[in-house]
Amino acid sequence: MTKLLFLCSPVSQPKVSMAAETPAVSQQTPKTSPSGPVPFDFSQPPIIEGFNPLPKIKDETFKEKFLRKTKENPFVPIGELYKQGNVNKAE
Repeated sequence: MTKLLFLCSPVSQPKVSMAAETPAVSQQTPKTSPSGPVPFDFSQPPIIEGFNPLPKIKDETFKEKFLRKTKENPFVPIGELYKQGNVNKAE
């Protein structure tokens, strides 16, 4: 029972004046830099085992990309034309 009372009793903390304890700005600089390796180097791409990115050969124009995507999945532009025709017919 005394242990329970001890845990529930308020803990008094000493009052500290912040104005008297605050050091000057020149004294607030970090003393040492963190030791050990930096986990990420943002100047280089991450190294992922088993992943070899393909080199980008050239930038394709809008027409080349449109034709390539249409050949990969021809139902998307056909569906868009069908939808647009129905929307224009409804107006």
